[in-house]
Amino acid sequence: MTKKERIQLYTEAAACAVFGFFILKSAVEGGYLLYVTPRIKPWLIFTAVIMFLWSFSAFKSSAESHYPLSPASVFVLLIPLVLMLLPLEKTGIDKLSFAGSPAFSARSAPPALAEIMNPFLNPPAENKGFSVQKKEIDEDALLQKTPKSYTKLKGYDAENRSISADNEDFLDWTDAVYKYPADFDGWHIEITGMIFYDSQFMNENEFIPARLLMVCCAADLVPYGLICRYDNAHNLEKGKWVTVRGTLSVGTYHGNPEPQILVESITQAERAEEYVYPSR
Repeated sequence: MTKKERIQLYTEAAACAVFGFFILKSAVEGGYLLYVTPRIKPWLIFTAVIMFLWSFSAFKSSAESHYPLSPASVFVLLIPLVLMLLPLEKTGIDKLSFAGSPAFSARSAPPALAEIMNPFLNPPAENKGFSVQKKEIDEDALLQKTPKSYTKLKGYDAENRSISADNEDFLDWTDAVYKYPADFDGWHIEITGMIFYDSQFMNENEFIPARLLMVCCAADLVPYGLICRYDNAHNLEKGKWVTVRGTLSVGTYHGNPEPQILVESITQAERAEEYVYPSR
């Protein structure tokens, strides 16, 4: 094996090993969550293992008498490695808009399509088909047999008709209120998020204490949260972390039901995890 062949072989082996190391490091430390959802983690670990096997295979090839020269293959391996060495940076909420993300906000879809495109405006399957027979059913007995999932969430207080949504349950509580707005009409709620405002879809007295929802990867990030009605909303600092306390009310947007928070107080909050990931 010539000197050039040996240099290329060792370069490829080292590149595979380093590439595998950074992928595994990202999977273990959670850095990958800036770009993809948690369900990708097993595939990242699998990829790291494959890279280590390739590296081992390349080193074994050093015992052979000949190794084909291919400078292009070295560059193919080095390009993603260089990209992974770049500093990690989260996408700021001030760089995002509802525009282009109709699946997660009634405010971002045309009026005629809002109900169809927003899964949180459509009644859950368990509520469909009850319009005729609803009065004939013992609703209390039905609720005991099939309690709604939100009754098990932390911060649920039926006795005092209040919700205290902690950081871990932000997405679950927001989904629950969107899916069952009538159930929480008049309830008190406390929830924390980043101030978000988009004048294209929101009035001057509206804002959202939002998190950044990632369904697949960083390319589909969208601010997600409950609409808040507050007279001084236009004076709030976008991106600032706050805890909102208020009363839930069922409003409408282009004829569709929309849960809204009538704000009673806003206090500064500590920074929490910006990204949330649907489990489905």
